[in-house]
Amino acid sequence: MDQNKWDALRDEMRDFLINLARLGKTISYSELAAQLQTAYIHHRAPMFSELLRQISYEDKAANRPMLATLVVNKQRGIPGDGYFKGLVEEDFIDPETYWQARFEEVCQYWQEH
Repeated sequence: MDQNKWDALRDEMRDFLINLARLGKTISYSELAAQLQTAYIHHRAPMFSELLRQISYEDKAANRPMLATLVVNKQRGIPGDGYFKGLVEEDFIDPETYWQARFEEVCQYWQEH
């Protein structure tokens, strides 16, 4: 995929997630993949994870809550293990409690901006 298409896909995913945050909703990985119009990428493809990771890096650099918080595992209702990688134990009591606080932050941020 060329850089222009990558950027367009990333922007489409980001815009979709911003709208979702404003509505206070989550979406499963597979549902998000199905919503993308720029290109089809399977939700388990490394490229899909990389798009979410890049959006997260951009959010962190801009001191915004991570939009990737909205993308959840269909069965568990919270993000997959990759979302929690790199966190130290002191950062959260349990994944669900940690995620719930981040979910509220990202929704509130985008409802105000």
